[in-house]
Amino acid sequence: MKAIEVEDLSFSIGDKAILKNVSLDVEAGQFVSIIGPNGAGKSTVLKCLIRVHTRWSGQVSLKGRDLHEYTQRDLARLVSYVPQARDGALPFTVLEFVIMGRYPYM
Repeated sequence: MKAIEVEDLSFSIGDKAILKNVSLDVEAGQFVSIIGPNGAGKSTVLKCLIRVHTRWSGQVSLKGRDLHEYTQRDLARLVSYVPQARDGALPFTVLEFVIMGRYPYM
């Protein structure tokens, strides 16, 4: 089963195209790395997958279900995202990160 299916994902900020027709399939249990130079859209792809960015076009499915069908709580049970810290240190302990990961189940 495909865990993630992305077809023709496009995203723009104003007139600037950030992503154009990105497609990606990830099988359940598969590890994937997204690599590229700064500004290539790596973080933008991830932000579209977790609905931080919502005004994109294309088709995104998680576990065979359209991304838009998930409630925010159900989506949080499937995916998580820790953004890169600008100064290299995040203001949370390991325990606080673990507790945040349990939030959608409480």
